[in-house]
Amino acid sequence: MPRFEPFTGLRYRADIDGDAVAAPPYDVIDELQRKALAARSPYNSVHLELPVDEPGADRYQVAARLLAEWLDAGILVADDAPSFCLYRMGFTDELGRARQTSGVIGALELAEPGQGDVLPHEHTTPKAKSDRMALLEATGVNLSPVWGLSLAAGLTGLVEPTGPPLTRCTDETGTHHRLWRVSAPGTVEAISALVGSAPVVIADGHHRYETALAFRRQRIADGAAPGPHDLIMALVVELTESEVSVRAIHRLLDGLDPSFDLVSAWSSLFEADPVEPDDLQELLATLAGKKSA
Repeated sequence: MPRFEPFTGLRYRADIDGDAVAAPPYDVIDELQRKALAARSPYNSVHLELPVDEPGADRYQVAARLLAEWLDAGILVADDAPSFCLYRMGFTDELGRARQTSGVIGALELAEPGQGDVLPHEHTTPKAKSDRMALLEATGVNLSPVWGLSLAAGLTGLVEPTGPPLTRCTDETGTHHRLWRVSAPGTVEAISALVGSAPVVIADGHHRYETALAFRRQRIADGAAPGPHDLIMALVVELTESEVSVRAIHRLLDGLDPSFDLVSAWSSLFEADPVEPDDLQELLATLAGKKSA
């Protein structure tokens, strides 16, 4: 079963505004948004996640230099001991319902495909992996967590936070993000044991996961002893309807003969519900009734 451990994290100094330094996952940021995030603060995390070339230094060297400078200046501070982080995301869904997702951030073991109980479900592209590999080699740190879904029942109740969060921010979509540090030995042991009792499915971050695997293989080939390269920073959330919001997947078909009756042709495979083309609320209500929204 998967190993899940506390780790010594790097955090922004407590007085730094979380809204100014937070950024979305690197693979959803376009060039315009990157510029806006970079202008928000010289310490916005996008400077590390999506660095740009500078005269005399490529983007990966830039990221490594910035990371070292931020640590030296106290912008980023290392934890005094290994710990987990409880994470809670609060948002409003498309039907106006208040939702939240809670999980725990820790160090998850890396398992080769077909081995162990960390299970990917996507194929990835070489270019994206080579970019993340160069960034990992230059900085030596996981700059953002992958997202895993645990099949262990009860994790949600175990990660119920107490007290004020260590840090918080609100992103451009109005989604609230909060973090609590957890270092109490009993809670740490309970989280490790529960996550380690069932498989973890990688829901997001396959490029980073496969990059970490490749980095681990490289370290082993170089003769490295077991160490941090055997693990990856991961947010683990219980796979339950209350914590995971899975939205409908939309597909468009074109080039069909006007006389072709698609609904009839696929009737043995799908259920079809008629909805007025311009009535978004009717569509959302129909999807919600089918537990697809």
